[in-house]
Amino acid sequence: VKGQTFHNFHNQRPFLFEKENHLYLAWERMYFSSENAHIYFAELDNDGKIMGTMEKVSESNSNQSYPVIFDYQDIVSVVWFDMRRGYEGVYFAQKRGYFWEETVLSTTGRKSSFGMPFISGFGDFLTIYWQEKQKNTTRLVELAPDQHVNPPTIKGKNLVPGKRYNKERVQF
Repeated sequence: VKGQTFHNFHNQRPFLFEKENHLYLAWERMYFSSENAHIYFAELDNDGKIMGTMEKVSESNSNQSYPVIFDYQDIVSVVWFDMRRGYEGVYFAQKRGYFWEETVLSTTGRKSSFGMPFISGFGDFLTIYWQEKQKNTTRLVELAPDQHVNPPTIKGKNLVPGKRYNKERVQF
């Protein structure tokens, strides 16, 4: 942000990611007099300096934590958790053009944190794991692609729904 230096901020939990000789950085950035950190993103040059401008990934003003950058379907993506709904929730965003499109992943109403992506199937399947806590119980949650297929429906070619059929052979 123009006119602001790193000295006016607490910059924490950096995450570096390399894709096709481009180096990306996401981190928690909090103005020194604020209580809320926000997730920022930037591309770095070969000397480790920010190219262009750094970007705020989410427009939410809640406290945001623990960014993880990854590539999914050739799109730079980030997962993190924040408190915008009054409790910790896991979010996912992808950089599309100039904007970040974000989606909430954890929808149970329980504290959810520390999202971690896992890409499989030659980059086609994204599974995200996170920690979920309710009272004194902590568990690992998996959000995986739905690969359920309905069983085939057998339907006769020469049958008319609602009408009787008295032939011994049916065509499918």
